[in-house]
Amino acid sequence: MATTDRQQELIWQSYAELGAMERHIHGIQARCRMLASVWLLAAFAGLGFVLSENLNVHIPNEFIITGISIGCLCGIFILWVLDQAVYHRQLCWIVAEAILLEEKHTWLPNLRIGKAEHPGNPNQPPQMIWFYIAKATILLLLGSLSLGTWLFKHHPDGLVGFMVFYILLMSLIINVMYIFTHRPVVHDALRRKSARRKPKLRVAN
Repeated sequence: MATTDRQQELIWQSYAELGAMERHIHGIQARCRMLASVWLLAAFAGLGFVLSENLNVHIPNEFIITGISIGCLCGIFILWVLDQAVYHRQLCWIVAEAILLEEKHTWLPNLRIGKAEHPGNPNQPPQMIWFYIAKATILLLLGSLSLGTWLFKHHPDGLVGFMVFYILLMSLIINVMYIFTHRPVVHDALRRKSARRKPKLRVAN
């Protein structure tokens, strides 16, 4: 059934609103990634301050550096959750809805369908996860090297056990970050939306 001019106007308004929502979430994700970089730079600044200044405290510098690394790692982890586990999923649902509109109404521009057919389409695991994994790995290395240096000076017998614990911890954190993001969310959203919109067949008795 052909759509009227009023129906086309409403469809176009819905399509434009989806585009505005998509751009809004892109902006939020960009700010999350900028703040993640700020957290990493803050860790380097704190490291330089501790090493360059003679702090009159009763806590070893190695412990302070480890604490700075853990604090910045927590900040980056929260930003990763907001970016990839919250806003990226919302973005995928918006893109899936726009793709369904483009498939149903051929007069709409096929922007999202073209992206979905591209090798770097949203159905693939978000490559931005490595942006956060790299920063988390750097902070884990800073903290482990600092704490390992203190153990080497005061408790060399516990250094091997600490390194084993560190490797296991780093592997766990990286796997958790990757697994929770390694999902074809757009594909799932399209499948669920398509299944929900299909009319159910009733079998006569």
